[in-house]
Amino acid sequence: MTSTVIAANHEAPESRLFSEDRRMRAVVCHQWAEVDVLRVEEIAPPALTPDGVLIEVHAAGVNFADTLIVKGKYQTRPAFPFSPGMEVAGIVTQVGEQVRSLQPGQRVLAFLDYGGFAEEVV
Repeated sequence: MTSTVIAANHEAPESRLFSEDRRMRAVVCHQWAEVDVLRVEEIAPPALTPDGVLIEVHAAGVNFADTLIVKGKYQTRPAFPFSPGMEVAGIVTQVGEQVRSLQPGQRVLAFLDYGGFAEEVV
């Protein structure tokens, strides 16, 4: 999955802290169908990669493309289960060891292939 992250030029208040055995809420798709079959579920949070940025999602855009991906009619078809959502805004909570351009506490906007309808994204 590819993503683009754009940072705002000011920091946000300190983000909430979680334990290692935590769960997060996400809208999850288990089959190609209409959007009314989507449900909010508790799932494991995404793993931070060396070149990744963990974002606490504060807002997610809902686009026509999100409805197409859920129906299986978009140009990419993620493996099940997946969370739709191609754009988010939030706060950086962690950065991978190879990341130099962003730091925890920064407000960001990110464009994703999918996965944005969740409390956290990488």
